[in-house]
Amino acid sequence: MKQELRNKFPEWCQTKNYDTIFITNDFDSWFGSKLLENNKAKIGFFFDNQYIYTIENLKKPNGMIAVDADLVSGRCWGNHVTMMSKDDQVNEKSANVNNIYKINARNNYTKKYCGSTTLQIMGYYNMDISNLSLEAKKVLLCIDSHYIGLKNYKFKQTQFDWLKILGYDELIEVAEDTTIDEFEDLQKKYNLKSEIWMDWDGYLKTDIKLNE
Repeated sequence: MKQELRNKFPEWCQTKNYDTIFITNDFDSWFGSKLLENNKAKIGFFFDNQYIYTIENLKKPNGMIAVDADLVSGRCWGNHVTMMSKDDQVNEKSANVNNIYKINARNNYTKKYCGSTTLQIMGYYNMDISNLSLEAKKVLLCIDSHYIGLKNYKFKQTQFDWLKILGYDELIEVAEDTTIDEFEDLQKKYNLKSEIWMDWDGYLKTDIKLNE
């Protein structure tokens, strides 16, 4: 990620002073949370778009972050456009380039970043993808169907610019050389669009082929 953008992110992204992670019910949130997990920080909350669940015997968090969830307040990683107009307030603790650059629905919506939360996390922490297989790089562009914006002639240059800002210029060539059908086949191969849910025994389940 370009340093100019990294400097605009909330300070907590650098300090990592949190021990509990809040995830939602899709692959972007799960993948992003795995990148942020460590010996101190573990998943403690799960939101399925209806109910919030907590892990059994969860101790009071010393600090929590949400992944792929644009909260009104509090620390979170997100990728959605949360502003209707340029005068709207944003969550100052949100790690979301669309909030950082005040992208909004009425004035500059076509300039939005339409990629994944995961790729923002990877860019912020300078995660190297040079040794990934070609298929793995394509998977990164399948998350949240990022490829749709990258393949649309009206918006692809804007999305290419975002990839450059995030530090992943090499993904531009991948996007150029891969058809929409190939991206969709890859999504189906790993069930990347499947949801995560809580079963009746209190375990998280999914049809996403996580091991693969």
